Amino acid sequence: MRRDIYPGELLGEPLPESILSVDGPDHVRLRRLVAPAFTPRRIERLRPYVRARARRLLSAMRVSERPADLMTDLARPLSMSVMCQLMGVPYRHRERFERWVIDAMAAHAPSQTVRRGRVRVTRYIGDLVQAKRAEPADDVLSDLILATEQDRLTPQELRTFGTVLLAAGYESTAALLGSSVLLLLRDDQQLRLLRRRPALLTGAVDEALRRQAPFPRCVPRVAVEDMRLGTATIHASDLVIIDVQRANNDPRHFPDPGCFQATRRAGRHLSFGHGAKHCLGAPLARMEVAEALTALLDAFPTLRQAVPDGALTWRPQSILTTLEGLPVTWDTANRGPRVRAARAAQAPEGVSR
Repeated sequence: MRRDIYPGELLGEPLPESILSVDGPDHVRLRRLVAPAFTPRRIERLRPYVRARARRLLSAMRVSERPADLMTDLARPLSMSVMCQLMGVPYRHRERFERWVIDAMAAHAPSQTVRRGRVRVTRYIGDLVQAKRAEPADDVLSDLILATEQDRLTPQELRTFGTVLLAAGYESTAALLGSSVLLLLRDDQQLRLLRRRPALLTGAVDEALRRQAPFPRCVPRVAVEDMRLGTATIHASDLVIIDVQRANNDPRHFPDPGCFQATRRAGRHLSFGHGAKHCLGAPLARMEVAEALTALLDAFPTLRQAVPDGALTWRPQSILTTLEGLPVTWDTANRGPRVRAARAAQAPEGVSR
């Protein structure tokens, strides 16, 4: 048995009553409360919004100056808008809390920066909760408010839940989309394969998760009882560091692990965790990134990296592995037949726009 540690706890900045930092019955209770937000039915209801929003962003990117920044023009606004739509957060408020989210997810920033970001996001969620009590809607935050009224969730847990879902769901999915595109642009053979067989894109997302997951490579855990692992004895209270990236590249489970293969059997990596702590948002992230990649490859048949790998920058303080920017370019002469339709696509109306 192990207790999860939220990365901020290593900096002395624990999130109170967070699903990321509790174990046992409390974790089961919190997980059950938020699980309905990520059912297959709810995710499928979001798919048309994700598809239309991706096409709209790509339409705007096509008429922008080249090179375009895929992170700024697609990955981050798409991820933010989907999380806002899911949770019922007004998208027009994004500039108000986006910087706070980045600070809240920092790993190597001064502790006061991390604390300030978390406090501001939590306060924003608290203000939004008060507004939604008067006018609930069909969104996750309204569902969680109902749970507090039924005494299944404390007010502090509600605010923390909203903070975790918004911050983690936004940054991690944007990072995954960026790294997935980068891996594909580095591999012409796999890119051509996916253009011919777009049905393989869901598997390609899983392969990107295995090869370059945005989540922390080393996951800390604290043992709550003595255990034997291989030839080692782990004692209660020992800090154990799990190297997820190394496990995802174990040749005993992934032949030729250094090779990106969209046709590889999906779902066997540990990037989303395992067992009781498997990420609830995994199906949403997979759907969102697969839809974005489908729209991207259709709209830009000649998409390519605009700068060498050495010129790419990664966000230095985030607990996630995320590109600061991904400059891309393309040939204007090559346009897929569906791109013109994408130009006219409008994001569906929703409470969070």
